[in-house]
Amino acid sequence: MRWSRPAGQGGKILAQSKPVPIKHIVASPNLTSADIEKVREYLIGLDGSDEGKKKLEPTKYSGFEKFDEAKMLEIGAGSDSDPAARRPGDRPA
Repeated sequence: MRWSRPAGQGGKILAQSKPVPIKHIVASPNLTSADIEKVREYLIGLDGSDEGKKKLEPTKYSGFEKFDEAKMLEIGAGSDSDPAARRPGDRPA
């Protein structure tokens, strides 16, 4: 992720971090495990066909990935120790 103004509008990059997921899909607790899996597989598979890609167009998303807890924890751990992920003035923990 980069904090900056759009190209051509001046400004400088203040900080840069690893790419992180910004949207999560949350299911109702009333859905069965089978229904949750159906929705998950549907969303993950959207970018695999022309029809699915057309459905993604209005969202501006290129697709979805299955939740990976280990990957999320790695991203979170890296943000504290990665100097490039800090903004000017931030102090290390």
